[in-house]
Amino acid sequence: MSDLSRATPAPERDQQLLSIGKQCSHEACHLVDFLPFKCQHCQESFCQEHFKVEDHSCPKYDASKHNRVAPSCPFCNNPVAIPPGQDPNVRMEQHFEKECPVMLGKTVKKSTPVCERGKCGKVLYAPIRCDKCRKQFCPAHRFPGDHTCNASATSSSSTGTRPGAPTAASKLLNINTKALNDKASAASAAIKKTVASTAPSRSSVQAPGPVKASVSTSTLSSHSNPFSKTDRRAKAERESQKKALKERAKKGLLSEEEKLRLATAEAEGNQQDDKKDALRVFEMAEDFDIVTAPISAPNHQTILETFRRELFDEGILHEGDTIGTDDETLKRFLRARKYDLVQAKKMFVDAQQWRKTTEGIGIDELYRRIDPFDYPDREIVFECWPIWYHKTDKVGRPVNVQFLGDLNLPKLYKECSPEQHWQTCLVIAESLTREVIPATTRLYGQQASSVLVILDLKGFGLSQFWQMKAIVQKSFQISQDYYPETMGTLAFINAPASISMMWNVLKPWLAKETQEKIVLFGKDYKERLLELVDADSLPKVLGGKCTCPEAGGCHLNGAGPWLQNRKGWGPRSQAKETIVGKADPLKDKVTTGQGVKETTASAATTGVGQGDSERK
Repeated sequence: MSDLSRATPAPERDQQLLSIGKQCSHEACHLVDFLPFKCQHCQESFCQEHFKVEDHSCPKYDASKHNRVAPSCPFCNNPVAIPPGQDPNVRMEQHFEKECPVMLGKTVKKSTPVCERGKCGKVLYAPIRCDKCRKQFCPAHRFPGDHTCNASATSSSSTGTRPGAPTAASKLLNINTKALNDKASAASAAIKKTVASTAPSRSSVQAPGPVKASVSTSTLSSHSNPFSKTDRRAKAERESQKKALKERAKKGLLSEEEKLRLATAEAEGNQQDDKKDALRVFEMAEDFDIVTAPISAPNHQTILETFRRELFDEGILHEGDTIGTDDETLKRFLRARKYDLVQAKKMFVDAQQWRKTTEGIGIDELYRRIDPFDYPDREIVFECWPIWYHKTDKVGRPVNVQFLGDLNLPKLYKECSPEQHWQTCLVIAESLTREVIPATTRLYGQQASSVLVILDLKGFGLSQFWQMKAIVQKSFQISQDYYPETMGTLAFINAPASISMMWNVLKPWLAKETQEKIVLFGKDYKERLLELVDADSLPKVLGGKCTCPEAGGCHLNGAGPWLQNRKGWGPRSQAKETIVGKADPLKDKVTTGQGVKETTASAATTGVGQGDSERK
């Protein structure tokens, strides 16, 4: 009873609790919170559920006065605050030019030192520097033996030798170190060149000559180590078992299982001998001079025939496939994988799968719906991203021209959705191998397999590059993976000062072979372009003489042999009003050597070459 009498009455207790906490200022809450939050704008107290400005509709919060957008820089990963009302592309370009340490080539030093021993990384509040290697370590790794000090290893290896005195090995060899390194480098380069040029494809078809196995990095790395005790012991055991089986075979005592083991052992021995013959492609003399053995080049025609046969036998390729069944199409995939049959086949399978599933309907159906030379949004695309084919160069390659200084994707996407624009890009890429290259081949009577691309960068800045970065990355991936070896030359003209920064972004997206096809011209590009394209075929705006007055200008007609057999085509043609997602009701019949095929009235084509078919 005494405890109850001394208890604080309930009303008084509640009053004490109210004095400790504060009520939430939200009109519909008024919850007493003992740890309230105070809004920094209206200075009112709120509970955990209403302390945010959007939760209690703060009347004194002005969103325009706060930098709420701060995307990360793709190079240095630092946040870049975008002031209210400023174009994010302009702000990001300023960051690239003045602030980004990666684009400016500055090295960012770590503010907090860490232990330099591998896999430690402890923060050093009192770093200890090693007297021998001059690196900083934590107390646990401060001794040379704890951090595998390079200097201590060097000194310990020379223990007992007078400093400066020549060792016995150096007396015997008496090698000039610089000359040895130079010759060793030359030897290594020659070895790599020999191996790269003589490695046959991993297939059942082998190149004629003494080499019988593929010499590659993976093959060399998978070889057993002759200096390993484990490998030598295992080899000795195998040889001992093989010898015992041969002795029993002479006496006629082998069982069926032992006969199988003996045959397997002999086959493995022959395979090892073949590998040794393949690896013995050079002999090294004492002075590192290289004496190469006569090696026959791989027979590309035999590999091509095998590639074609395997694709048809395995059901990967069929007659009439729009990817192309002609020799040049198959050669493009083989060249992209250096005539490695396994890798080329995988690349071809991936390309066929992409062609069936892209955009949910496949490239054939997409190509039937959208005319790459006369699509509905053609004029707005030409205005915001001028891109078109125009005749051919001096070696018969089609020429693709793009004026990137006029790029304006925000304006384009107001008239055309990003999805529709990307679909247009896909059918333009498909038209190169389906119509443009075959038509050029027929005109000149010689096989064309690639394109000359001219990119005019006059007026092109980093803000525009930032707009197109994502679509350019996707385009390069599509071109390299599904339309390999179609890029003949990529010529940049009127290159701005910021081209080096752009190149740092583009380079990781490009294969090494593609990078070697890029040429860079400044403002004196006209003479260089005339070395590639005849003046009559080069547009006047690029230094040529062509104006195409009858078609309303070079950029409006896409002049070239690929338009010779088109029906109803013309500048700003409205013969085909195709909407993405709807089938074209107008149909026409075109008779070709492969039979009767359906094609749209405004895009009928004939004779697109072996393996290429008309628009389905």
